[in-house]
Amino acid sequence: MARWLRMDIGCLSIMSRLRVYHRVRAGRPIRVVWALEEVGADYELVTMSAEEGRSAEHRARHPLGRVPVLEDEQGPMFESTALVFHVAELYPEAGLLPPAARMSARSCRAGRSSQ
Repeated sequence: MARWLRMDIGCLSIMSRLRVYHRVRAGRPIRVVWALEEVGADYELVTMSAEEGRSAEHRARHPLGRVPVLEDEQGPMFESTALVFHVAELYPEAGLLPPAARMSARSCRAGRSSQ
């Protein structure tokens, strides 16, 4: 089941699909899922096998084949702490970050795959 996220940027409204890739027993994807649940975001959770994590398709999302990966219309992002900051910035009204911390979050921004 696909879920959708609506972001309003000024007077421009964008529909953005968020997808989180994870593997069973992987410890860090839960951080991103927690943040998405906390802010009430709609997202799709994709469970991968270890074999799928080693595939060329997933390595295009994350060069080391790791999880979590958060994918939106701009492409994949990775590194769980940076992803949580990214979610907090998408939903400032949720209050995951105090206003002063938002600038720090931008400096810790998630990496994007170059492919």
